[in-house]
Amino acid sequence: MDLQNEKCVMVIDEHLPMGLIANTAAIMGITLGKKMPEVCLCCDNIKYNDRERNEWYNKRNQEDKFRSCGGISKMKLADLSTGPDWIVWIGFFILAVLSIILVSGHGSCFISGYNMASKEEKAKYNEKKLCRTMGIGMSVIAILLLIMGLFENALPAFFVYISLGIILVDVVVIIILGNTICRK
Repeated sequence: MDLQNEKCVMVIDEHLPMGLIANTAAIMGITLGKKMPEVCLCCDNIKYNDRERNEWYNKRNQEDKFRSCGGISKMKLADLSTGPDWIVWIGFFILAVLSIILVSGHGSCFISGYNMASKEEKAKYNEKKLCRTMGIGMSVIAILLLIMGLFENALPAFFVYISLGIILVDVVVIIILGNTICRK
């Protein structure tokens, strides 16, 4: 390849999620650098051996880490999304409707385990309290989906882990409250 007269360009669909674009460009760059080391921009027309190229790369990588907000990723929640946004909104809508039904004290038929329990077992629980407890717990998850849907372009990617932690704690609290304060 004539480096003075020819250029190498990567064309990647801009509509892909940012994470997929970054991974694609990285893999293509690594492959191209391995197959055609003379194209590597780090060489600056100087022929480095493998050890020198690795030292240059490691130094450059460390400099980039210092520039990147203390190592915190700048990816947004929207960059992780690979599916359509309407799926989040349908999930929010379903959970919001179920939450409203349960918080109103109705909808015990939607509570797994309680709807199939015998009359003797159902008599041990306060149905209204159980419905409200499940409804409040479900509304927490619905609110998280609403936040993620509305602010997907502003929230950092690690918000997914925060949401999963909140959901896990929410489910544990629902189970504990359902088996303690909801009993008669």
